[in-house]
Amino acid sequence: MDFRAITPNLYILNILINCFCHLGQMDSAFSALAKIIKLGHQFHVITLTTLIKGFCINNMIGEALEFHDKVRALGFQLNEVTYGTLINGICKIGHTRAALELLQKLDNEPFKPSLVMYSTVIDGLCKDGLVIEAKNLFSR
Repeated sequence: MDFRAITPNLYILNILINCFCHLGQMDSAFSALAKIIKLGHQFHVITLTTLIKGFCINNMIGEALEFHDKVRALGFQLNEVTYGTLINGICKIGHTRAALELLQKLDNEPFKPSLVMYSTVIDGLCKDGLVIEAKNLFSR
């Protein structure tokens, strides 16, 4: 697009980020993020969530958590979709207790943890054989 003097808008760049994430090309996804910033666009929480999901689907949970921490340190607000994505990714690699800890930290956020988040953690706990903990979380 640059070679044809076409300036991509925020929507096109977000689609590119999503495509790069699904192709496992996280460096290219971050290049598209840099382009968003360079063009002076204000990226949205959707952009950040897409990058976190990209890390998760590419089994890069450590990087997803680091990115989460950096984004939060910069003052960006994340939403329930972002945290649902992160919790799902953490559970899928078998670190359900870490997902549970993250879920419990969400009490300080401006939104309430969703039914999907609880269901994801309960499912992970049951798969890990931690049925008592799942029941305790269910009755919370």
